[in-house]
Amino acid sequence: MITLANIRRAIYNIYKRLEILESNSGGNSGPAAQIQSDWNQTDTSAKDYIKNKPTITNGQDGITPHIDPTSKHWMIGTTDTGIVAEG
Repeated sequence: MITLANIRRAIYNIYKRLEILESNSGGNSGPAAQIQSDWNQTDTSAKDYIKNKPTITNGQDGITPHIDPTSKHWMIGTTDTGIVAEG
């Protein structure tokens, strides 16, 4: 059953949760602060440091695909794919 007391209790609980979020954001007077992540941040204690960044490689096993200037085929490392590059 919905009563005025239950509504007041729910509003009070929401208010308290917002206070906790606000205090965890460094004491700002508004909602928790938004932080822009920095891919190049190297300081692991900085708030904008990205943990568990994926390793990005260029192509298969780090080998960069390229076009052979003679055959005009796509190459992966020294392997000829047999696929002609459109151009």
